[in-house]
Amino acid sequence: MRPPKSWATLPVMKPEQVDIVLAFVRGQDVFAVLPTGFGKSLCYACLPVALDKILKKEAGHSIVVVVTPLLAIMKDQVDSRWYKFLLIVVLKLIDM
Repeated sequence: MRPPKSWATLPVMKPEQVDIVLAFVRGQDVFAVLPTGFGKSLCYACLPVALDKILKKEAGHSIVVVVTPLLAIMKDQVDSRWYKFLLIVVLKLIDM
C-alpha cells in the first residue's frame, strides 16, 4: 500500500499523539489512555508509515496489530476515509 501523495490532507496531530508515536519509535512500551474521540486510532495508524520511513523500508513493510472488543469501533475505522491507504483486516470472534 502506498501513502497518499499529499500528506496535507491528513489531520494535524495533537501533542499527546506525537508523544505516543515518538515513545513507540524510541522502543518504549506505550500505554495510552485517552478520551473517546481524542484520536487514538491516528496514533496506531501512522505507526507502520513512520516505522517504514525510519527503517528505510518499502511502504507497507511494517505491520501494527490492534485488538479491540468493540465491533463498532472496528467498522468505523475501516470505513474511515483517512485510512484508505492502509491495508486493514478485521477478524471477528463470534461467541457460539
